[in-house]
Parts: sequence; structure tokens; C-alpha cells
Amino acid sequence: MKRALIFAKMEILPEHRKGEKEIRLWRAVLDQAIQDYQKDPVEPEDIRAKEEAQIWLRGNTEDFKEVCDMAMLNTRTVKAIIEYALGGKNLYD
Repeated sequence: MKRALIFAKMEILPEHRKGEKEIRLWRAVLDQAIQDYQKDPVEPEDIRAKEEAQIWLRGNTEDFKEVCDMAMLNTRTVKAIIEYALGGKNLYD
């Protein structure tokens, strides 16, 4: 499967460059959640990871909002990008 690097590829604004490594780390967390959701799991731990990613990617937790903040991204924008990136897959099944 092709690795989804959606948020890692986004530009970091000049005023945030001092914390660039940390920002990239949190953006990688978002990308990893997308990858976990897109996997076709076989092993029980992979099934659980996919289910947890599905719930988390809905963006309704404080944890999700905190990750977006630390990634220097707007939560609503991140949710819209995720929905678009998943090609209409329903996160609410």
C-alpha cells in the first residue's frame, strides 16, 4: 500500500520554523492514523489499530484537537482533508 504523507508534506510557516521538528512529528501522527485506518488488517492488533484510528480520525476528542494544535494545523481543516483523502470512506460505520 502506498504510504499516505498528507500532513508531513504541508509547508511549515516561517514563524513556526523554530519548532519545525516537533511540528513534523505531530503531523506524522496524523499521517500514521490515516495509514492505520487504510490498512486491510488480518492480525487482531491490526484490527484494533484500525478501529482506534477510525474513531480518532473523526476528530471529536481532545487528543485529536491537541495533536492538530501541536502540528500547527486548524482542526476543522484537518478533518476536511482527512475526509477528502479517504475518498469518501465513511468514518462513521
